Amino acid sequence: VSTQSTWVASFLQNLQMSYNQRNPYHNALHAADVGNSIGYFLINGLEKKLKPLELAAVVISALSHDVGHPGLNNGFMVATKSEIALLYNDQSVLENFHVASLFKIIRIQEGSILTALEEKTYRHFRKLAISMILDTDLQKHFVITNKFKSLLALGPVNLEEESNKLLVLSIALKSADVGHGAKEINLHMTWSRRVIEEFWRQGDLEQRCGVSISPLCDRRVKNVAKSQEGFLKAIVLPLYESLAEFIGSSEISNCCVAQVKANTEYWTKEAERENEANGQFLANTQNVLSDIEDQAGSYQRIPGDNQSVVSFTPH
Repeated sequence: VSTQSTWVASFLQNLQMSYNQRNPYHNALHAADVGNSIGYFLINGLEKKLKPLELAAVVISALSHDVGHPGLNNGFMVATKSEIALLYNDQSVLENFHVASLFKIIRIQEGSILTALEEKTYRHFRKLAISMILDTDLQKHFVITNKFKSLLALGPVNLEEESNKLLVLSIALKSADVGHGAKEINLHMTWSRRVIEEFWRQGDLEQRCGVSISPLCDRRVKNVAKSQEGFLKAIVLPLYESLAEFIGSSEISNCCVAQVKANTEYWTKEAERENEANGQFLANTQNVLSDIEDQAGSYQRIPGDNQSVVSFTPH
């Protein structure tokens, strides 16, 4: 037990160090928040539907799903012909990078309880983690969620069928990944300011690099409330409604689904006066983000990895 505890502590430390703490949103705090959301799902009914290895896989995948994130999206990686875009052939670039980074950390970890598993068990764990993390790519979102809704419509889900179990785990991680939308309004606003600032920083970089500014990344365009409203309606609410239905959890329905609807209503009202609300949002954003530049280090490389995520230095 002592050896296992030491490995877990060392693994979590290496994982935290591999996140870019200068990112306003995609940092170790986001990873911890997603892990916390997974824990919430587990204690509210999901745990009963999973086997021990699946429990370990979903928790570890939650904590590592964005490891090494550069604070830039897949579109930017592809548009700038970054090294990892070339490596992964423009397909789920960051998601492939994150899952590869996780297993690099596991590989170099001394006394790893995962690499000590029997080969068949380790391969199954690896399959679970790869599936979950790759499915966090929003380009795949509607294919995955529509497939899950169709599965639920058929009646009780047969979790002995591997494809069904993989889909359930992916839905759980995807729900946790956007979990701030289901949290009370002050927390939701804090995370929203962080992700919008990260988008805007990408837009600033795109402008300096002479490439087209990505949607939602132009800080001069006043559409914060409308974009947040649309994200909650189209992405977050359907996920939580489906997850609550599958688990059969009144807690998730009464707490999370209700909160998503309340947060959506907030943004709907704000969208009606977008310009005024955006000005206040900008002022609050500066307060929330004031400590980020003081956090340790710039981009942290994955232990044992000498490859940069972005292959150029903007001028």
